[in-house]
Amino acid sequence: MDNTIKNNLETIFNNFREMIKVETVVGQAVQIGGATIIPFVDVTFGFGSGSTDGQGSRAGGGGGAKLEPAAVLVIKGDRVEMFSIKKDGYQASAFEKLIAMAPEIIDKMKKDKYIYIKDEDEEAPAADKEK
Repeated sequence: MDNTIKNNLETIFNNFREMIKVETVVGQAVQIGGATIIPFVDVTFGFGSGSTDGQGSRAGGGGGAKLEPAAVLVIKGDRVEMFSIKKDGYQASAFEKLIAMAPEIIDKMKKDKYIYIKDEDEEAPAADKEK
């Protein structure tokens, strides 16, 4: 592979790696009226690079990104709901199935003591009082 193409591709990949972070897909949580709202975004990247062995420096590269709102996760107490912003087949269906399972998962985690969610009218367990 020509060094120019290799260098262009490495530069493009390194820059995309910097852009692709969890915060890009899962937005920052926002507190509104006792509920926590977490936005989710679809991220699409595309890029290209090319060069020639001819005289002069004939090489180039470029890329683009598209960010599109996909859904919001709403957490209030032990209730968790996902609201799809776009309804397009499998993706919306998968989110809805996952969120439909959330109460069952939370109950199992509470039962197995992986998590503890305190009700407003409930006292904290003794272990929490010591902290």
